[in-house]
Amino acid sequence: MKKEHLLEKELILEEITMKSDELRKRALDNRERTIEIADRINKFQGEIKKLTKKRMALISELSMFQALSLKQEQLINELKDKYNESERNLEENMDPNNDLLEEWNRMERIRIWKEKDEIEQATIEANKVLLPPGVTKSHADPRPNA
Repeated sequence: MKKEHLLEKELILEEITMKSDELRKRALDNRERTIEIADRINKFQGEIKKLTKKRMALISELSMFQALSLKQEQLINELKDKYNESERNLEENMDPNNDLLEEWNRMERIRIWKEKDEIEQATIEANKVLLPPGVTKSHADPRPNA
């Protein structure tokens, strides 16, 4: 009876050992497979992050172009309005545009100022020619006791 009991325990031990070896082997196989899957997942996550950054950059660039487009569109509309207003004013024999009138007046003031400056420079040069050498013309009032 003891032998039978011992033999039975040996059979159970052998069976358990076989099963545990089989499970150990499957665990090692699965561990390698798990590592391969984890590596693939990491690669995919890296690609996803890279594509996400690219997409965000493109979205940002698109947003800038949209803003520029809206600004240009607004400028075009303002210029069309000014043009239409100028045409209406011209048909009514008025100044085309207040801004243009101010710009014209400013340019005229600059032209007149330059002409005056040129005349003044010419006068100074002419007076230099008339004075004897070493004598300069003074703008100061003469002293009464001199």
